[in-house]
Amino acid sequence: MNVSRSEIRRYLGMAQVEPGKVESLIEDSLREITDAASMRYLVREFSLFWQDGCPVIDGEIVASKDLAKNLKGCTSVVFFVATLGAEVDRRIRRAQAVSMARAAVLQACAAAVTEALCEEVNQSVKDAAAEEGLICHPRYSPGFGDLTLDYQKTVFRKMQPERIGVTLNDSLLMSPSKSVTALIGREPVRMEESAA
Repeated sequence: MNVSRSEIRRYLGMAQVEPGKVESLIEDSLREITDAASMRYLVREFSLFWQDGCPVIDGEIVASKDLAKNLKGCTSVVFFVATLGAEVDRRIRRAQAVSMARAAVLQACAAAVTEALCEEVNQSVKDAAAEEGLICHPRYSPGFGDLTLDYQKTVFRKMQPERIGVTLNDSLLMSPSKSVTALIGREPVRMEESAA
């Protein structure tokens, strides 16, 4: 997995800091996070059609103009749930009791590893779509734009991520905290007519 060190420094607010000053702490923390992580994910495709300009995913209307823009032209949608697992949260909590600086670096490393995992899942979805003659739109998560966090309930009902240890609390936050849900639209490739 390719985890961006500059992304870790960005999460820490240290994008302009000379790499040598924090590199050792970042590398140690990244090693701890990757050792602690139990990376798991679920992917599932659903039908998509349109009704009055709104996407209808697996028979349910989604009233989100921003998601509708993202899915324009798509004929199906893939949901995914990805997580680093509960041990990562435990390591960060332990570090908070000893050193807030170390905890901050662990948190940034965990965020970067989560993003790298999501990119791997996203790429596998794109690769599978390409084999079917489809292209994928950028992934879109509940809480983006006007797609409210409340849509997490729908994602959880359809995906049942409890199977991989991910739960949703009453505030619509996921546990483990380093977990992501997303939708990826799949659109048929349009062949341009050749000039006669």
